[in-house]
Amino acid sequence: MLRGVDGFCPDCGDRRVLVPVDEDPFSYCCTDCDAAVVLLELCDPPVEVRRAG
Repeated sequence: MLRGVDGFCPDCGDRRVLVPVDEDPFSYCCTDCDAAVVLLELCDPPVEVRRAG
C-alpha cells in the first residue's frame, strides 16, 4: 500500500483505511471488506452527504 486515507465505509459501518482505485481522485476501496467507496468530501467545494436514519 503506497497511500491511504481514513474514511467511513458504509458496508463496515465504521471508519476504515481506504486505498485509492486507479487514477480517479474520489474512488477508494476499503481494506477490510473490499467495498468500493466514493469520497465526496474530497471534492472542492465539498459535497454534503445526507444519510437516512
